[in-house]
Amino acid sequence: MTRTYRIFQAAALILGTSLVCWAQGDAGIVSNLFRKGEAAYQKREYGAFLEAMEQAWQVAPDQPDVLYGLARASALAGKSAQAIKALDKLAAMDLGWNAPQDPDLASLRDLPGFRSFLAKLDKERRPVAKSVPAFTLTERDLFPEGIAYDPVSGAFYLTSVAKRKIVVRDKSGAVSDFISPGQDGFLSGLGIKVDAQRRMLWVCTADTPRMEGHGPATAGLSGVFTYDLATKKLLKKFVLDATTGPHMLNDLVLTSQGGAYVTDSLAGAVYSIAPGQDNLLLLTPYGYYLAPNGIALSPDESRLFVAYAGGVATVNLKTGERGELAHPAKMALGGMDGMAFYRDSLIGIQSEARRVARFFLNKAMDKVDRMEVLEAHNPLFAGIPTTGTLDGDAFVYIADSQVNAVGSDGRFLPADKLQDIQVLKVALAP
Repeated sequence: MTRTYRIFQAAALILGTSLVCWAQGDAGIVSNLFRKGEAAYQKREYGAFLEAMEQAWQVAPDQPDVLYGLARASALAGKSAQAIKALDKLAAMDLGWNAPQDPDLASLRDLPGFRSFLAKLDKERRPVAKSVPAFTLTERDLFPEGIAYDPVSGAFYLTSVAKRKIVVRDKSGAVSDFISPGQDGFLSGLGIKVDAQRRMLWVCTADTPRMEGHGPATAGLSGVFTYDLATKKLLKKFVLDATTGPHMLNDLVLTSQGGAYVTDSLAGAVYSIAPGQDNLLLLTPYGYYLAPNGIALSPDESRLFVAYAGGVATVNLKTGERGELAHPAKMALGGMDGMAFYRDSLIGIQSEARRVARFFLNKAMDKVDRMEVLEAHNPLFAGIPTTGTLDGDAFVYIADSQVNAVGSDGRFLPADKLQDIQVLKVALAP
């Protein structure tokens, strides 16, 4: 299953039907239908699961996760022809999904149509190699998720999912802990950004099942922490607890005025943090987006881009209007992590598609005109690429976080079973 589905199923198990949604628009409708469908899936009520996914498909027939959900539900409900039709449409999106390993599709594996689908997937898995090594981390069990670059010092900052810390690699290549494990109540490290002007580090942190010290006391907690880059001291915490449901503040983008916008993958929402304020304010309702992740801001700061399971949503920050980023039907935008705005384009990592892609926008910034694949099916991507950061005219990204290196006990593998962590960079043509 896709990374997005794993996030969503975790949310479905935690939230159940208790989450109140005031969602409006296609993104909210699809999110609600996914929640309804996944609740039925957990109960093995496959007819209800299929009904929800068929309704979602009517609303969003070209969204990859909707098509994949329809294929799963159809296969489980015994509608093989419908399942294969959905998979064929998915195959045309050039994503290279890893569907054959999904047990929900087991009933299809001996059918000619499924073998044809597999052949199409094999054809799609064309390697694109434009990246070069940036640096290597020898702390193999770091399990990094976020990466940020400081253009002033030339340092890179990386967050650790497992060890509850932040590491810094300085311009000389020396690597050290920026904060120690669990310092200041830090949980799993996720998205991270540098405010170079104010010399601050912003980072998302959340309780995750495989982090050190996970337990009842940390369940559902998440926050945004800010640090002084020079002194490494905590400046401020913006914390959400489990009283409003579990949260996973996953990624953030900073404004020129010293504020931020933050995605919450479990609550399905986006928050704003105004400069000088102490609160996370809801910008979109709970449940509005399905597993929102990467987030970016237009250069004039008038438009926010939110990557979620079904694609990329937009928020007009002047009017409050919410919409979807239009794109050609055979182009898939869903599931982007580590999203960044560069010149006239969005760059993101689609980990399940095993690619880094650049999406060129029209002048109005409401539609994708064309796409360029920057890297695809690199052997390192088997270790799961996570996020990236801009370094001038290059995109620097974690190529093999190894966050999928999990043993039979459900825990991360020890360091002696892992590889050094590779960070790559790819040049961006102006």
